[in-house]
Amino acid sequence: MIYFAPMSLYREYPPSAALRPYVECYWSRVSGTALGVPLTQRVLPDGCIDILFDLGPRRNTAFVVGPMTRPLMFESAETENMIAVRFRPGGAFAFFDVPMSALTDLRPEIAHFWKDATAFEATILERDSVALQIEALESALLQRLAGARAIDPRVRAAVASLRGKSGLTSVDSLSQELGITRQHLARRFQEQVGLTPKMFARITRMQDVLRRIGNGREVDWCTVALDSGYFQGITIRRT
Repeated sequence: MIYFAPMSLYREYPPSAALRPYVECYWSRVSGTALGVPLTQRVLPDGCIDILFDLGPRRNTAFVVGPMTRPLMFESAETENMIAVRFRPGGAFAFFDVPMSALTDLRPEIAHFWKDATAFEATILERDSVALQIEALESALLQRLAGARAIDPRVRAAVASLRGKSGLTSVDSLSQELGITRQHLARRFQEQVGLTPKMFARITRMQDVLRRIGNGREVDWCTVALDSGYFQGITIRRT
């Protein structure tokens, strides 16, 4: 998930080499409001699954942010303090005991899907600094690595191909490239990533657009639209 929020301090931290095949990054975010005025935040899909620890004074809980198919908008009138682990697309499958499609567009408390969730939460929430919290989170994931579920190498290859081509490939071409049927690819991909390959391609394509327009320069919408597989600049602005 990608946050767009004013008055927000967001930082990312790399995982260890052992977890790099599964974890995209750890991240922290602190955001506040002025005089209690609600802060509107927009969260965009990125094809990933996050475990998020809400460190706010009246919360102190952990929940899963499943793979998203649509943006979220929400308001908060309180200061927010969060840390999280963001799994690579398909990476969370190794650590959960359910299909990732069971988490799509949901934000359930981690207790519903994580063995020993109470101890897991306490290990992170009891630490008193971001560095120690991320260290504890990394350690907890490393302990679970020995019992991790195997990720289908064809799903990994499909994710890498779609990301490498910025989503600009058809599911038929992808399945032929991997030597499996379109239907089998769709089932495995949805089980382990939580999205269909077609939806993941759309999200990846939009992420490519965000990278192109995020440098602060004036945007040539026609060029961006054509390079990203959109046929009209107006289409991309409505997406």
